[in-house]
Formats: sequence, C-alpha cells, structure tokens
Amino acid sequence: MDDKNNADFYYDIITLPYYGSKRKKRMSLYDRAAQFSSFKALSGFEDMVNEEGRITEDKAELSEYQLDILDYNMGRLAQLLMDGYEPTISVTRFCPDILKAGGKYLIETGKLITIDTFERKITLSEDKGIIDIKFENIICITGNCLENDSNE
Repeated sequence: MDDKNNADFYYDIITLPYYGSKRKKRMSLYDRAAQFSSFKALSGFEDMVNEEGRITEDKAELSEYQLDILDYNMGRLAQLLMDGYEPTISVTRFCPDILKAGGKYLIETGKLITIDTFERKITLSEDKGIIDIKFENIICITGNCLENDSNE
C-alpha cells in the first residue's frame, strides 16, 4: 500500500472526532514528554568522574621554626586583645575537603575577636560574618600589629 491508498483505506475513521478514554484521564504534556526523555543507565557517573578530577592540595607540615613564629604571633595577639585592641589580621588556613583527601588554602582577613585556648580556635569578624578557625588549620598569621610578619 502506498500513502494515497492508506488515506483512502482509513477515510471512514480518519474524519471521526476523538473523545479520549472514559476510564483514564488525559496525561499531562510534561508526563508525555518524560516518556521520551533520554535514559541514563549510569546516573551519577558523570558527577563521580567530575569529583575524581577535582584537584585538592595536601596540608603542609610546619617546621619547628614556623611553629615558633606562629606561637609568638598568637601570644602577641592575645596580649593586644587583653590591652583592649581589636587588631586586623590575615590568617592563611587549610580548609579540609569533606568529600576526599586534601583540601584548599584560604586567606581570611578580619578583626580578631577572641583567641580561645580551651577550644583551640580563633574568631575573626569579616565582611561575610563571624568565622572560627581551628589552631591546627592555621598556617600563617600576618598583620601590621605583629612585629615579626615572616611566617616562612
């Protein structure tokens, strides 16, 4: 059969109105389109590949000299806080990655609010808000208020 013969063959029913099913309600256009959407047998695979490709850095181990300078600067900052000053400092810190080994380095700048030796953290007031930084994640502290700004 060719197309012309098909039209003639179905002519008696092709012109009849379509009323739809009386037992089932009409499917929404969204649901109809979903039937023809692409099928991903490996859903989440692309996200997993992207996550594996993401680069993280290892945390640097500080030398004894760097730890001594960091300790000196923390003592100096504690003294400034006790004297009533709110020094503005920059803290280079390691931010561990929650999904894989390693992390990234961030520099946070703000006014020093507290040094909590019991919780082992310092608190800064930044434009973004209040931030707590754990002692073990601090790599370097710099600021005009510190005499020895070299933490290398």
